[in-house]
Amino acid sequence: MRRRFKTAFWRRMEMMASFKKNFEKFGGFFLLLTSIVSIAVIIYEIGFDLTPEFYSRSSNFYFFAYLVFFASLIFRFFSKDFREKKGKGHFLAWGMFGMLFFLLIIAYLKPDEYIRTKAPFLAFLKSPLFTYVFLLILSVMEVSRSTFAMLKKEINTSLIFVLSFLLIILAGAGLLLLPNATTGGISVVDALFTSTSAVCVTGLIVVDTATAFTPIGQIIIILLIQIGGIGVMTLTSFFGYFLVDKFSFKNQINLGDFISEDNISEIFKTLMKIVFITLSIEAVGAVFIYLSIKDTIGAYNEVYYSVFHAISAFCNAGFSTFTDNLYDIRVRENYALHTYIGLLIILGGIGYPILFNFIQLIKHFVRNKVRQVLGLQARYIHRPKIINLHTKLVVYTTLLLLVFGAIFFGIFEYDNTLKGLPWYGVAAESFFGSVTPRTAGFNSINMGQMLPQTVLLTMFLMWVGASPVSTGGGIKTSTFAVAMLNIFNVARGRERLEIGGREVTNSSVLRAFGAIVLSILIIGISSSLIKIFEPKIDMMAIVFESISALSTVGLSIGITPSLDDGSKIVLIVTMFIGRVGALTFLSGLIKHSRELDYRYPKSSIFVN
Repeated sequence: MRRRFKTAFWRRMEMMASFKKNFEKFGGFFLLLTSIVSIAVIIYEIGFDLTPEFYSRSSNFYFFAYLVFFASLIFRFFSKDFREKKGKGHFLAWGMFGMLFFLLIIAYLKPDEYIRTKAPFLAFLKSPLFTYVFLLILSVMEVSRSTFAMLKKEINTSLIFVLSFLLIILAGAGLLLLPNATTGGISVVDALFTSTSAVCVTGLIVVDTATAFTPIGQIIIILLIQIGGIGVMTLTSFFGYFLVDKFSFKNQINLGDFISEDNISEIFKTLMKIVFITLSIEAVGAVFIYLSIKDTIGAYNEVYYSVFHAISAFCNAGFSTFTDNLYDIRVRENYALHTYIGLLIILGGIGYPILFNFIQLIKHFVRNKVRQVLGLQARYIHRPKIINLHTKLVVYTTLLLLVFGAIFFGIFEYDNTLKGLPWYGVAAESFFGSVTPRTAGFNSINMGQMLPQTVLLTMFLMWVGASPVSTGGGIKTSTFAVAMLNIFNVARGRERLEIGGREVTNSSVLRAFGAIVLSILIIGISSSLIKIFEPKIDMMAIVFESISALSTVGLSIGITPSLDDGSKIVLIVTMFIGRVGALTFLSGLIKHSRELDYRYPKSSIFVN
């Protein structure tokens, strides 16, 4: 009798556990479905001109969505993982819970007459803008949380990276096709091209951003730039970090691959730093841009222009709300604006690891100075070994390219596009002409009037591009530096590449030459295909366009809008490969082979 009772008890417990598991699966699926539908309804409302009846029905749906999110938070509070994992994400979860409770109980269950007469400040909580923003935040965070399920599986992280960009590009193209996003409608290919250029932070345009898109369309473009600049998986991981109460070791390994962080204990801290530094630099940059254009184009337009161009500059995108970009007559001679945007481009293109290193170095410097002033550190001064070989290589290479690029640009264009400018104008435009080809794409001169030698210089700077783990493209400064140093190393008869008392790994050298060879092949294939579609266009202009697309620069000699759909599709693919990286693209397509336990006998091959 006792054995039967135990058996029945454990069966009942198993049934309850199974029911709980199935309920959690269904609840998670229903919450994800609600999030997706919420995003779709908001997009539909913003993108189309609808009847009042639809807005009335959609407000009822928003109330239902609030209820679903509110119930999900209640269930989450009772979960074991939430109770055991104190600290991370709890403050945000309780904050969301309080806001939803406030919205449901006060803002929605109270009659409109009460809000208008006794609590008019609550009317904002029922405004469409607040509803869109708050519900989008909840929905995006829930979708981000769901992506963590993929990171637990044994899948190719390179493939996830590639597919994430592809998904955002397709979604962006769909948004740009909405009637309220454009002034007169655009074709599917043009929408796909613009979305790819924005997500891949390129800046090549086939329609005028200033006139072809409404403010809604321009906001879509800048959001795509921001997502593409930081990285799709970086943003989803950032939002998911606050909602997932338990992370597996596999989660952390895969996230480390996305943000190039080898130290598992520092992965989430690095994730926070990337988002925080990006938004902080963009905010400061927007303030300086605003100060440089104040009282020139109207107060509202100045704020909008400043924010748009700060994001576009730091993300190395090159999109502008002016038809002629920075060559527009209103800002053509605003050298302070050009300098600020140039500095934002450098900060965005130098790479997050370099920014982290210098911020940490500044923190130690300030801390030591404070301790010295307070008399707490009289003799010993702590100098941490923060600046590593990678940082030195990237910084020195970047400075060399900027200095020599500016010098030669000024020499070549002094009697051409820079003719008649004051000395400080020549200096500012030479500096900007050296900075913007480093994958930014802003132009402050008439690109079509550049001399052939300047075109070749610009093509070289575009090809090298920015630095690794940054918002820029190109083969990267470290790749170029390693390849050049290895050439001299081979010429001197050495087998090991040693720089600054450190030996560069053989895998780094192989990846550097692989990236260079692949870039040359892709440029050749892209240029050849475009030449087939556009036999009347000069080959120099086509190669310039291909390098600009692959290096995600966005500069053009003026042929982009006149290209046919076949050439545009070639450039779309080229921009996509350039943003995700040619080696990463191949790694996502080719199955990885396992490490072999044996090695074949070595054999020499005659080279050169």
